[in-house]
Amino acid sequence: MELRTLKDLDVAGKQVIVRVDFNVPCRDGKVCDATRILAALPTIEYLKSQRCRIVLLTHIGKPHNEHDVHLSLRQVFHYLAERLPSVQFAPQIPGTAEAITRSTTIREGDVVLFENLRFNPGEAADDPAFAASLAALGDVVVNDAFSVSHRKAASVSTLLTLLPSAAGFQLEKEVAFLGSAIAKPKRPLVAIIGGAKISTKLPVIRSLLQHCDYVLLGGALANTMLKAQGIAVGKSLIEEGMVADVKDLSLTTNKLRVPIDVVMAAKPEAGVATSTVAVANVPDEELILDIGPETVDLYGMIIKTAGTIVWNGPMGYFELPEFAKGTDDVAKLVSDTRAVTIVGGGETLDAINALHLGSKFTFLSTGGGAMLKFLEGKPMPGLQPLSISTS
Repeated sequence: MELRTLKDLDVAGKQVIVRVDFNVPCRDGKVCDATRILAALPTIEYLKSQRCRIVLLTHIGKPHNEHDVHLSLRQVFHYLAERLPSVQFAPQIPGTAEAITRSTTIREGDVVLFENLRFNPGEAADDPAFAASLAALGDVVVNDAFSVSHRKAASVSTLLTLLPSAAGFQLEKEVAFLGSAIAKPKRPLVAIIGGAKISTKLPVIRSLLQHCDYVLLGGALANTMLKAQGIAVGKSLIEEGMVADVKDLSLTTNKLRVPIDVVMAAKPEAGVATSTVAVANVPDEELILDIGPETVDLYGMIIKTAGTIVWNGPMGYFELPEFAKGTDDVAKLVSDTRAVTIVGGGETLDAINALHLGSKFTFLSTGGGAMLKFLEGKPMPGLQPLSISTS
């Protein structure tokens, strides 16, 4: 997909709306993971160098009323201010007359972060009137929020059609890396897909099976696959409603691989007794909570041959150390290859960062669901308006 990029847009001296994704984890009013914030800084700095007046729009969390103090962007602003001294916080909620008035006071070089977009229900509803009120905040708009570009929201899709628009630097990189992984990968192309729900990842698994040399599954989503093939999984987490939907995914194909041994326990609790068994030997009262060492060895042999690796989703219940070894071992294997390595999804990045391996991967995507949707090959609301082929 070829997009209009920031360098294609005439921004010099203009008021630029930048849709960023600062929906980051916070605790006690402090940012815990600033990956998405840091990813947006090159776009912001470039606009400052072009003498722009910069309006930052984003959401955080899922507010249930018009102003949830616990989901104010002030906590993000305090972090951002440490790295961007020129940033200001505007408490006005986008979509209001007060926000438009505030936008008229922005001066050259200013960076203004407005309050949570989702404090206005028009954002999630992709309300055209709300999008029009956002357009009144600037002259042009830049989408640098790849991680929400799979959602149909006013600031992500409709706003981009109301003003001259382009992709920011981070979004441009996301599309380039993920696009090349599918269109012209260095082979073998290996996809590693984990996590809890196969319902959210089945479409991308089907798509990847058409492009990849190998697709390696882990996490609870693999349990549903095993169940569909008549393999006992005990009390393991599965999606009963998806069993029939995945029966056609044959485990006899050389491309699709599932765990051959697993770490199990009676419950997912710290300190619980664990044991490792072949997948066919899981008792009725036990739960599968991680992949076993033989599976790591099998996946490792495939990973070591890879030319390109795309990874999204942990291999087990990695939040507890008793069940983190599978994910950790896969992370170490992938980081130690010479392949092009592209990783996304919050849990996957958490595991990698905990091991301090981030610098050993080619590209860390800011998107989880957006990464999967892109790899699935489906149109994305936040990208389509920027596509040169459709403009």
